[in-house]
Amino acid sequence: GGWGGEAPVFYPHGYLSINANPWGEVILERQPLGIKPLMYQRIPTGRHRVVVTNPLLQKTKQLSFEIKQNSLTKVNVVLY
Repeated sequence: GGWGGEAPVFYPHGYLSINANPWGEVILERQPLGIKPLMYQRIPTGRHRVVVTNPLLQKTKQLSFEIKQNSLTKVNVVLY
């Protein structure tokens, strides 16, 4: 029997909330997350880099931050 799939992979994770003022397109480690603010995005623990871009204002910010297990990391980005 069994369902034939592989067992799910569990990894230590935390949560990320990003607030961009004004709005921004968010890319986390080269993976687009869409237009945000972003609330409680589950991501693996460790050091990460995010790029937030507002193409209308032609502004981009890059930030690095640490995600700790089962904790919420809040990132505020000002794109003026």
